[in-house]
This record gives sequence, structure tokens and C-alpha cells, in this order.
Amino acid sequence: MRTLVVVLLAVLTAASSLAAASDTLRVISYRTVDICSSERRWLISVYMGEVFAGDSLQSFDITIGYDTSRIVPTDGLIIGTLSEQMKFGDVSPFFNFVVPGEIRVGAFTVTRNVKGDQPLFAVAGTYKGACNEQDAFTLPWNPEFNEEFKGGITSFVSDRITTIASPKADVTQGSLITEDTVTMQGLDKSGVFELETRADSMLGQQIVEVLTLDSPLFRIDSISSTQVDSTTLSAAQDSLMIFRTITNSDPITTSVWVTSVTNSEDTTSTLNVQMTPLSECGCTTPQMKDTLTLRSQQPTSTIVEWDVHESSDLRIWNRAGILELQCSHGQPWTVTLADLLGNIYSQTQVHAGSTQRLSLESFPRGLYMITATNGDRVRRTNVLN
Repeated sequence: MRTLVVVLLAVLTAASSLAAASDTLRVISYRTVDICSSERRWLISVYMGEVFAGDSLQSFDITIGYDTSRIVPTDGLIIGTLSEQMKFGDVSPFFNFVVPGEIRVGAFTVTRNVKGDQPLFAVAGTYKGACNEQDAFTLPWNPEFNEEFKGGITSFVSDRITTIASPKADVTQGSLITEDTVTMQGLDKSGVFELETRADSMLGQQIVEVLTLDSPLFRIDSISSTQVDSTTLSAAQDSLMIFRTITNSDPITTSVWVTSVTNSEDTTSTLNVQMTPLSECGCTTPQMKDTLTLRSQQPTSTIVEWDVHESSDLRIWNRAGILELQCSHGQPWTVTLADLLGNIYSQTQVHAGSTQRLSLESFPRGLYMITATNGDRVRRTNVLN
């Protein structure tokens, strides 16, 4: 209440500069309601221009109409108004908010005529509407004054209660990448990472998450997620927009696939992600954003070549995790791949004039032993997966 009184004194001082005709009753609104505030308060006054002692104003009874679905009057205020000059115990002035949709205010005095360039009275309340709404007041009944009053009301004008949304920054809301780095092994190799969307304070709102790459050496391929309205992928596949409507408070997990388009030995790039609300009436500005390092590492191809015998010739290449086994002529070679504990993972026979390929991607990371046999010939070497 004290805050309302202070605000009222300030705004009613400004009201005295308004040039209003004495036959016009005007509702003046002093506050824009912030729907993001826990206190959605409005404040109005009813003004009819300057009143002189010779006008003989001694009483009034005025009813102002309003929309009950959005406006709730709670406080009648008299400080700095003409009704303050009509104080008479608990009887005058009076404020009646009992009848839904009506603010009835009255006051009287029998000792002097009221005068001054001030509103008749002021009312404050709470607002139940939404953002970007506007509400004006009405005059359902003609105002009543004492018979001696020389003025009269022939017109009515009402300001509107307007609303805005002033969002608050929130570091707990936004987009989070659960990994620091995704590594791919050269040209056309793919990787995947998890994107976590946290937007529990934005229920019912639409948001967009924007993923951008700072290098043309990688591309964004596809995503897999729930609560996705639509996606927009740029022609160069270096930018992706994910549109969502937030329907529950649980974090949303999205799998994002990326691909290397370079064969450089060791290249890095940065992927950025940031969330932006699309609603003008949101009360949260998400501050959580994240970055991810994309790395393309092309392993150097190695060749293992043993003594070339006139009846046998075997060569083995390790090309980015794929063993290439080639026998040019002679008797077939049997090539066995085992770990250092002797567990056999693969056994392949390579015939003359043929090439066999063995992928190591499905095997656990570690050091493996390659054993090649041809009759009584045995050759061994190691390969790192």
C-alpha cells in the first residue's frame, strides 16, 4: 500500500498539467503491467479537469465498468485527489467493489466546496490477462453530483491498461552438449553427439536452437529427437535450426550426426549452439549455450611387407582402421588377428591374386598381433586399433 501511495502522489502531480474539458470524465492509466512480474499491478485515476470553488462541488457518485476476466480492483486511493477533501469518518469517501464489473466510488462534504486541479479519486488492482492485451474502462451509468454543482459530464474517455513481458535472464535454461569433442577418422567419416535442451520455465512457448559450424571441413547431416516441430538445414549444411514447442518440463535429448569432408591428417572445427525464444510474451531469456570441438584425424596408412619369396608375396596395409591383405602369387596365406592374450578375433585366407579387407572398427581399442602362415613360413607383426 505504501508503494501505491508514493506512486500515486508522483503521477497525480503530473495529472494537473493535463488540459481536460470540464465536461469530460477521463480515466487515466499510469502503469504498464509486466506479466513477468509476480506483482501485476495497475493504477488509474478518474479526472474531470480543474474544479474551482465557485463550481460548488460537494459530492459525487461515479460507477466505472471493467472486464472481470482480466481486471481485479483491490484498493481505493484518495491521497492527492479531490475526494481527500471530502473525508467524513468511515462514510466518505467510499469504494465499493462488491458488484462484479463495477467500481463504485462516492464522497461528500457539507462544510466547504471542493476545489483543485486533481483527479476525483484513484483505484489500483491486479491484472489477470496475458501479454499484448489492452483493456479500457467504461461508464455504465451517468455520474451523479450535488444539485448545486455548476459542471456536468457530457463525454467519457478511458486510457487502456496495457501489458508487456520483461523477460529475466536464466543461466539454467538453454542448450547443452554432453561431449567436449567428437573425433572422426578422415573423409566421409561420421560422428554423433547428444544435445540436451533445458527449457522447463518456457512451457507452452516455441523456441529455436541454432547450431552453426565455423569451418566448411565438416557438415551437419541429421538429427533424431522428440518434440521437434520442424528443422531447417542450410544448403552448405553448416547451420541447422531446430524449432520446438516446449510441452513438458523434462530435458529433451537430441542426437546430432556430423561428417568430416576433409582428408587432412588432423583438423579441428567448432560447433556452436544457442537457444532463442520465439514468443514475444516469454518471461525467460535462456543464457545457457555451448560449443563442441569437431576433429578429423586421418591415421597414416602403414604397410607391413615381409621378405618376398619366389613362391609367395604378401603385403598388409592398415588404412584408417581397415586392414588390406594382398597376395600377388604363390600359395595362399592364412592371416590370424589376435589380442595380446591370445584371443582370436579374425582368421582370413588370402589366395594368390586376391585382396581381402578386414575392418577393425567393431573390435575393442588396443594392440593386436597379426600372424601370417604359409606352409612352414610364419610371420608376425602388431597393429594398433
